[in-house]
Amino acid sequence: MEAKVLAIQEGNLTYLYEKGNGWESWRWVFETSDGFELSPVYSSYEAARDGFEAWQEVES
Repeated sequence: MEAKVLAIQEGNLTYLYEKGNGWESWRWVFETSDGFELSPVYSSYEAARDGFEAWQEVES
């Protein structure tokens, strides 16, 4: 079973799209001053983007 990964980088933020045999997922990875923050799995790019915006509001 082979998975394919696509990364979309926007500054310190990267969206990861993974697609395998019958499944697909989206995550975001954000570089912070002390490492990286990795999101839970989302079902679409739009959901991942909304999740990142919500995470930013909580963190600020």
